Amino acid sequence: MIPVKWVLGVLAPSMRSPSGITGWFAQRLMESSNPPSTREGIQRLGLTSDDTFVELGAGSGAGLKSLGGGEEEEEENVGSDGTADAPAAPAGIPSRIVCVEISQDFRDELEKVKAGLEYQDRGEIYP
Repeated sequence: MIPVKWVLGVLAPSMRSPSGITGWFAQRLMESSNPPSTREGIQRLGLTSDDTFVELGAGSGAGLKSLGGGEEEEEENVGSDGTADAPAAPAGIPSRIVCVEISQDFRDELEKVKAGLEYQDRGEIYP
């Protein structure tokens, strides 16, 4: 069995700026694990149109997508007793959205995500 600590040590540099085979794996890992926690965090913020949202290390755009109420697939909210909770209301869309990302590949992906959003005029992307 391969130790998790070793795997993360190998993938960590590629999470910053994905390239090569380790970058491919790192990107897939982030795409599968980051969106649910990002959506939950944004919902907990209770953002309104009076707010400015800043995301450092915006990656491939999970936060940007979540500002509009989530990504393509909705997840069922399950309470501690195992029963389904009412779906969470989408977070308000802030008047200014600032994404900071050091990786040019991720910034290119962010630009594509931003172009497909109805609130794209509120978004800014910086290195």
